Amino acid sequence: MARSFAAAWAGWMIAAGLALTGCDKGQPQTNQAQPPNASTPVLGSSNSAQSIPLPSPPLDREALLIAAARAASAYASGSDDSEAQSELAGRQFTFRIRFGCSGPDSDPAQRAMSWTYDQPAERMKVRASPDISMDLPVAKALAAGRFEDVRGFWVPRSWLLTPSCPRGGSAEMPNSSPPSVGIAQFFTSSDSRASRRPGRALETVQRVAPDAVPGPDGLDLVLTGRLQPLGGGKVIHCSSTTPAERPVCILSVEFSSISIQDPRSGSSLAEWAIS
Repeated sequence: MARSFAAAWAGWMIAAGLALTGCDKGQPQTNQAQPPNASTPVLGSSNSAQSIPLPSPPLDREALLIAAARAASAYASGSDDSEAQSELAGRQFTFRIRFGCSGPDSDPAQRAMSWTYDQPAERMKVRASPDISMDLPVAKALAAGRFEDVRGFWVPRSWLLTPSCPRGGSAEMPNSSPPSVGIAQFFTSSDSRASRRPGRALETVQRVAPDAVPGPDGLDLVLTGRLQPLGGGKVIHCSSTTPAERPVCILSVEFSSISIQDPRSGSSLAEWAIS
């Protein structure tokens, strides 16, 4: 009798255990795996976004002109802006220079950037010629015997922070205002000659219908590349002949491409890679 009771008790306990096990399968588990360490990035989490720094966007015309104005102020006041300028070294940029605001040019030799239009032939010619060279005293002073050549562009109407044509009047009067900001690349004797494309005029000739010629918004010369420090780690160098005049500043860069674009459509008329 005792043996029969013990066997029955054991069978009941086994059945109860199996029943409880079946109930557990239908319930959410509470003893789940511990989450990964907080320092381990998880795909899709905020930690992963913070652990991978995003590249800084290229500096535009406004950013570079403001930086040039600050450098001019530091130069005129005798302040040391080396630390502030060190943050600019190596930064990518896209700088736009608006030109051709007065329509086709009757005398393109008077300007570094111009466009002409032959209406009977429906042919448009656009020309951009560098106007910063070693012939300029300010460029020669910056070279200081360390560079044998320099090529770049002065920025007309550098007080305009955005690439645009001024309102009213002729916007393309030659020598109407001395340039105060330039953007140029300096070359050493060991630099490749092929990389000196900015040293010669960039021209493109295209067939354009009369209703598609540039309007009052002109064209954009688009310069891209990286800011390149010269002596003292600075990328912007300023000078002046007298304390009473506004300093002239040149941004030292390494060009990667130069293009001419129509600001109305954003289309590129021509592009030159700088190797």
